[in-house]
Amino acid sequence: MLIGKRLLQIQISIYLLSVPLKGAPKEYKPSVYKSLEGSLYQNPEPFVHEDYKTLENVTGQRIEGYMSETRLMPLIEEVGLVNVMRWKPAEVHH
Repeated sequence: MLIGKRLLQIQISIYLLSVPLKGAPKEYKPSVYKSLEGSLYQNPEPFVHEDYKTLENVTGQRIEGYMSETRLMPLIEEVGLVNVMRWKPAEVHH
């Protein structure tokens, strides 16, 4: 059971990394500073790699939100886990 739950959490994380952020993405704007000599300069804009833009999607709260029955089944169908999961226990030998 624990391994199954962990695998679902991994699949949910992978899914969340593949969907765009909800809401407006954070914009990093340079700030204007004054040097000791009095001239103005801007802090350079931080580099944000494309692969990290959806990283903010993956939080414990969002993963747990997908573990509910109503949200889990559509996700399982979308990522193809329906074809590889066993929905009934294997044969039980006495």
